[in-house]
Amino acid sequence: MPRPWYKGTRYLDTSACSACCQHFLILIAVCWSDLLVSHRHNYISTQHILNLAQHMPHLRCFLHMSTFGTVFNQPWLSSVHEQLYPLPLNLNNQFMTHVEFVQQLMSMPSETADELVRPMLERLGFGYAAYAFGKSLTEQLVAAADIGQGVSKVIVRPSMVTATAGEPYPR
Repeated sequence: MPRPWYKGTRYLDTSACSACCQHFLILIAVCWSDLLVSHRHNYISTQHILNLAQHMPHLRCFLHMSTFGTVFNQPWLSSVHEQLYPLPLNLNNQFMTHVEFVQQLMSMPSETADELVRPMLERLGFGYAAYAFGKSLTEQLVAAADIGQGVSKVIVRPSMVTATAGEPYPR
């Protein structure tokens, strides 16, 4: 029996989901300032879910909920278009893809990753918004993913995602 794609999820759960799921919504929102924690919960978790989505023969739509923060780095008062804005990623003066960047980042101790990436966040216009930076990398991951033939991928950037006052509505 294959290992579950996510800790705590049984094989039967993932099998049932794979067998009948037609739409998949991913919303992972971790706003901690720790770079590695944010990347682990956003980028790496999305990688796992994309892997699961590849095994869903009935899947027709994969919707990734991002954040408007992914365009924080665009010039002030400029028009922001509904497109991906690739980031010039480099560590130690070596340019790399988002996949290579995250792999290197996740192999470092947290303090080292922070020391290397914080100046890059400033240079790219994200300031201290590690969450928005991570979501931007995750958008690139989703856009590049090959989920399967006939599966639409959608990335939305709402200005705010919040809980309702009740469960799920006020009574």
